Amino acid sequence: MNDETNKEILKELRNLNEKIDHLIAAKGLSAPLKLLAVFIGFAVIGPIVVVILSALLNLF
Repeated sequence: MNDETNKEILKELRNLNEKIDHLIAAKGLSAPLKLLAVFIGFAVIGPIVVVILSALLNLF
């Protein structure tokens, strides 16, 4: 292959890599994962905070 063909191939590969990077960066948490995070927050972290606060209030 000549240099011009190699440059065209590299240019197309760079364009494809940029598109793939853009697609990967745009994704966030899906709706089920958000619901799971809220559930864990209320079911696990909430009671832990309540226990800590009640223990602190019993000291005073």
